[in-house]
Amino acid sequence: MIRISKTWYFIGGLGLFIGILSHFVFVGFIDEVFEFIGVLLISGSIICALTGLILKYIRKKKDLLF
Repeated sequence: MIRISKTWYFIGGLGLFIGILSHFVFVGFIDEVFEFIGVLLISGSIICALTGLILKYIRKKKDLLF
């Protein structure tokens, strides 16, 4: 079984926390900046986690996984 690293869960959760917190705490331009940072963290962690899963699957398929 191939699992996603806990680091990507942490980064995604951090992005979600920053995005939601900034929406309720800040107003105006700062709110938009922190929401954008949160979206970048979430999307980046999802892309990196899925890329890692794909690479592990390819290595497992070719018997290159140690």
